[in-house]
Amino acid sequence: MSPSQIGRLVISEAVHKLLYGRARSGRSGAGISVILLSSLMVSAIFRSVCDQSGGNHAEFSPLVFTDGEDTQTFGGIISANRIQVRFAGIQLAVECDIVITQLVNITNVGRSDCTLEISVGAEDFGTELSSLKIYLVSPSRTETLVVELDDSGNVITENVPVNIPQKEEWTIRLMGHYDSGTPISQSNGLTLHFKVAW
Repeated sequence: MSPSQIGRLVISEAVHKLLYGRARSGRSGAGISVILLSSLMVSAIFRSVCDQSGGNHAEFSPLVFTDGEDTQTFGGIISANRIQVRFAGIQLAVECDIVITQLVNITNVGRSDCTLEISVGAEDFGTELSSLKIYLVSPSRTETLVVELDDSGNVITENVPVNIPQKEEWTIRLMGHYDSGTPISQSNGLTLHFKVAW
């Protein structure tokens, strides 16, 4: 049951008790009952407005992953809640960096600026990796390093807070390469997700 449903249930029960009690006791305490009932109605309206504006954090994220030009190319699948994306086949170059300019986008669909932190949910890079860096790029082309893996595939950078203004769409850019001798057919999976710093 959602918070808004719980709120409506509590209010319904309270109204029933007030009206039932009033019927049994006649007109005594009628003024107090009206005041209490008015307070409950105001509380219900306030809760409803908060829920609709995104105040219920568990049900709505103002930031969402959206497809970029390269998302489908690398097998990207965005989750139903749009806060996670899984890439089935990230294929890097050997010895020299490959740059994927628009791996996926992040869009602020909310009513205010929001800060997010991106992390690696899962990946299968190993010792074949030489370097992998992921940047969050603003519309003005300002880049922030948000994820980095070392040459053993270990995550050494993540959860970097970045503020995304209202209604802006930012791009995730990936840069990296494999060690010398890695087969050109090598590819790896990668899952990214983010959390909003409320």
